[in-house]
Amino acid sequence: MGSGRPPKRASGPSARRIPDSDRYGFGIGYTYAVFKNIGLQAAYSHTFFASGTINQTTSPTSGTLRGSYNVSLNSVSLGARVRF
Repeated sequence: MGSGRPPKRASGPSARRIPDSDRYGFGIGYTYAVFKNIGLQAAYSHTFFASGTINQTTSPTSGTLRGSYNVSLNSVSLGARVRF
């Protein structure tokens, strides 16, 4: 189980393109020993992000960006380990 806190939120034009929020996640992994010196590895993790809204005006002539977002992340990895 892990948790994270994002760095200070960006301000300026890039802030509207990069939604950011508090997050937490979990992961699990497994290693199977095929032989004494060879192992196959698999891992999975899921990260939950807090949902949020955007309501930003960058200049009087560019309009206002309004919306909401809900984000999650799944990660799967496979690998092999060989010992010599």
